Amino acid sequence: MINALLRFVFVVLPMAVTTLVMMLKQPFVPSCLHHGRGEANAAFFIFGDSLLDAGNNIHLNNSMKANHWPYGETFFHYPAGRICDGRIPPDFIAEYAGLPFIKPYLQPNFTDYTGGANFASAGAGVLHQTSPDVVLLFPSIHDRKCTSWAGRKFSFQNVAPIGCNPSMRYEMRIDGYWEDSNVLAHTHNVALSRLLPELEKELVGFKYVLFDYYTMLLERIFNNSEYGFEVGKSACCWSRAYNGNFTCGIRGENFMLCPYPNVFVFFDPAHPTEAANRELSWLMWSGEPPVMRPPRNLKSLFEVSSD
Repeated sequence: MINALLRFVFVVLPMAVTTLVMMLKQPFVPSCLHHGRGEANAAFFIFGDSLLDAGNNIHLNNSMKANHWPYGETFFHYPAGRICDGRIPPDFIAEYAGLPFIKPYLQPNFTDYTGGANFASAGAGVLHQTSPDVVLLFPSIHDRKCTSWAGRKFSFQNVAPIGCNPSMRYEMRIDGYWEDSNVLAHTHNVALSRLLPELEKELVGFKYVLFDYYTMLLERIFNNSEYGFEVGKSACCWSRAYNGNFTCGIRGENFMLCPYPNVFVFFDPAHPTEAANRELSWLMWSGEPPVMRPPRNLKSLFEVSSD
């Protein structure tokens, strides 16, 4: 176990996720998160949308819920609140860091956040108008709220090629992908890659890594066989054209379920399988340039001094 207080903060963008990781050298817990227990050596705090939601969706008034079969079938063997057949990136990162799975903050009787909490929520976004009835949490680096908690180390994941999701293909009735969505995602990613070096100069002690999630997922969608996947463009659990309609497991809806999710990149029309999540999480943890920038990865970020 690395002797540091580690905070993961996954920050949501509409229809896509950008993630931050905050890693603190000293075992410090803000008073607003301390509930009477001793200080922890490591803590993860996760903010995000359905790609990172470990179960808050079950307790919120939104349409995207993972409280039914076949979600969770691969690893948990029951619906575990994750919109996936198994584990999601926070689960794998916790495993690599030697920590337990982080609980969703809305889990009944869960009040001790000294070890971390998952605030990610299906449908969440950075704007109030895009996030009705869901958690909207967007810590600002610029106003130093995060760094005033002694946050110094951040890991960012850029936005996915959302125009290539099976759901987008279904909605737009296109055989390939929706270029406009990908252009927006790419534009954001370029701006993010330019902003982070500026923040590193501006904020004392600020260190970061940036994972090229866009390219790594795109590679697996269009060159799936090179990464061990038989199907890259269609979902495992689906209905209607392009395997893109959100009917997976919904009562009263017809849907198809593939027998082997591990050979698919997507489990449902917008969310990767556990197999894809495992590969992408490992790249974030141990990848090298140009997958990770600057020339460090999440594992090495743990080892960098916070002084």
